[in-house]
Amino acid sequence: MAVHTMRVRRLGIDTHQQAVVYMRQDCPVCRSEGFAAEARVALAHGERAIVATLNTRPVVAAHAGRVVRIDNRRLARAAKLAGAPGDPAAGLALHAPLGAAVAAGDPLFTLHADSPGELAYALDFVNAHPSIVALEAPP
Repeated sequence: MAVHTMRVRRLGIDTHQQAVVYMRQDCPVCRSEGFAAEARVALAHGERAIVATLNTRPVVAAHAGRVVRIDNRRLARAAKLAGAPGDPAAGLALHAPLGAAVAAGDPLFTLHADSPGELAYALDFVNAHPSIVALEAPP
């Protein structure tokens, strides 16, 4: 595993006592490590270390279309499998609300989990239920 060094500074942003790292999308560390928004990272300084943010995975549109239905029950189940509400870092972020037009590969929602195992459980569930966010193909 490669170890990258970067400068860290406090920004004074209230993150509800969660350790959060903010990096620019064009940051060389982000590019070389393949970080997506809000990926979990370890920060160390001397003997002190923290793990910040969380594991995420976007669920993307298989084809272009318009969002015509969202199965909230299954969406909530995916969030629960990711660790919500027990883990404050777990859950999901909806990117494509009802009626939104999306292109193939656009994120529909992003799952957040505290551990890779919980993320894998949630993704298995989502993959078994591909119609959680239903798209109508463009005319």
